[in-house]
Amino acid sequence: MILSIVQFGDPVLRKKGARIEAITPEIKKLIADMFETMHDRHGVGLAAQQVGHAVQLTVIDVSPVAVERPSTLHLDGKAADVKAFMPLVLINPEIKPVADAVEGPEGCLSFPEIFADIERPESIEVTAMNEKGEHIHFRAGGLLARAVQHETDHLHGILFIDRMSTYTKRELKPQLDELQALTKAALKQKGKKEPGNFCGVGSASPFDKGRGVFSLGPLSCHTCSNRSAPSPIPRACASSRCWRRTSFP
Repeated sequence: MILSIVQFGDPVLRKKGARIEAITPEIKKLIADMFETMHDRHGVGLAAQQVGHAVQLTVIDVSPVAVERPSTLHLDGKAADVKAFMPLVLINPEIKPVADAVEGPEGCLSFPEIFADIERPESIEVTAMNEKGEHIHFRAGGLLARAVQHETDHLHGILFIDRMSTYTKRELKPQLDELQALTKAALKQKGKKEPGNFCGVGSASPFDKGRGVFSLGPLSCHTCSNRSAPSPIPRACASSRCWRRTSFP
């Protein structure tokens, strides 16, 4: 089932996720729904908070953009095939930087139309539990490292705007203020006062099509001018040649 993406301004995005101690049928269904939602939105990662559930769970799949934005993977100290490792489920992930920080472009489906260069460690060590309840450990680099860090931030209530430079955040302030106001207005209209939880339903997005709150029609990309196909992501690009397509939902 495709879930609604929670937008900036919904308090659940600032809520630290509870640890998952067992892989229950409810967790398995949430994982499946999150993968379906992520692929529908052309994303490479999705955190549970972004669909209204404050638990430490994220799903990742960088394989669709492996050529445009490469990744590296090491298992047991040996180079491994990133594509064969996808899709990836991380439960209660812990990360450790093992390289210097580098800047790279990021987008987030909880922040439609907003993109920025974010500085993060180029490589990280990751320890987590997978969907089978097994403990996994690997070293990630490139886009995979960036995606894991972006999504792990979400699980702790940290958003990519918190990683932006002061100058960038100042430049984007009008867009951020507008998005936050739209989200809060939508929540007020629906009578939602508290953050979502695992048993609840994800909050409506002010950008969700078909919900009568706010929707955008087909748009061309502002970066590569792709007009061949509209994207389900507002003002993001559907072309695999454009970095704006690589959104961390």
